[in-house]
Amino acid sequence: MTQRMTPLEIRYLPLKELKEALYNPRAVLPETSRVYHRLRRSLQSFGLVEPLVWNETTGHVVGGHFRLRILRELGVEVVPVSVVHLTPEREKALNLVLNNPEAQGRFDPKRLLAVLRELEQLPELELTGFTTATLQNLDWRPQPLNIEPISADREEIEVILCIPSPRWRQVEGELDALIRRHDLRCHVLPAGVSNSSTTAFLREGV
Repeated sequence: MTQRMTPLEIRYLPLKELKEALYNPRAVLPETSRVYHRLRRSLQSFGLVEPLVWNETTGHVVGGHFRLRILRELGVEVVPVSVVHLTPEREKALNLVLNNPEAQGRFDPKRLLAVLRELEQLPELELTGFTTATLQNLDWRPQPLNIEPISADREEIEVILCIPSPRWRQVEGELDALIRRHDLRCHVLPAGVSNSSTTAFLREGV
């Protein structure tokens, strides 16, 4: 049996009538952040190509809080919204799934690299939200090291990872999972600090 979708309802509403959902769990986006400037640049270049999601039952914006904030700063008065009619509970569920990376598709690194390569020398690269650093990371290949083969007789092998501070929280969970999976020991300390320092702390598999 074919399931029928609820018809899409689009309206144009004044921004002053749109209320932000106070429960929205997304972290506040500072005006000084790169993400903020990329989103602002996108809105200025392409306009609002994807309507905000608005629940008529509560008057809350369900999806598009960051865009709503920037549109207000840009002086926009009226915007298109996709209208839904939901209970507060279903509204919160929709808010979460709209912002949940686990409910969205992920990039194929090879295909993403191919598209970015086409835009690499063009001003449109900045409009994608990606940077030349992203391009370099996608195209990175580990260089073979000129070292002797590791003997199987060695009791332990020490591996040193250097992780940029801004990416630590992103990597931390995956690193902990690896430690637990293989029952490893890992010393974590700021760059430039010796292993003997008391600022280092130990993470172990359990």
